[in-house]
Amino acid sequence: MTVAKPTYYELLRDPRWYRRRAQVIELAGRTCQECGYCQDDQNQDRLDLNVHHKKYFPGKAPWGYEDDLLICLCEICHDHRHDLINNIRSLLGKYDKNELLKIFAFVRDFRHDDSSHKQRHGGDFHG
Repeated sequence: MTVAKPTYYELLRDPRWYRRRAQVIELAGRTCQECGYCQDDQNQDRLDLNVHHKKYFPGKAPWGYEDDLLICLCEICHDHRHDLINNIRSLLGKYDKNELLKIFAFVRDFRHDDSSHKQRHGGDFHG
């Protein structure tokens, strides 16, 4: 008899994920790393904090990721992040491979220009 592999959502109910999730939230100071919302003892029931995987690796357990691949987000920012990801996937699905390669090259070059601009001008564009 073959044992069914647990689904991703079943893995998110595993005690190892609960421990890892709590660790990431505590490392973030119980603060959303996107908007700065802080969950303290007085507002614990207002918004839940979530741990978002910045990147997924097939077959890797949710608790097996390094700190730099996990981010603490309030439920609103987490929902917005997933909406953005889904919109990007939908948009990118309209392009063929060659067009996507051109888009990624443009983004790579833009990011390079952005970081050199910040170095030359001492930081933020807006600061």
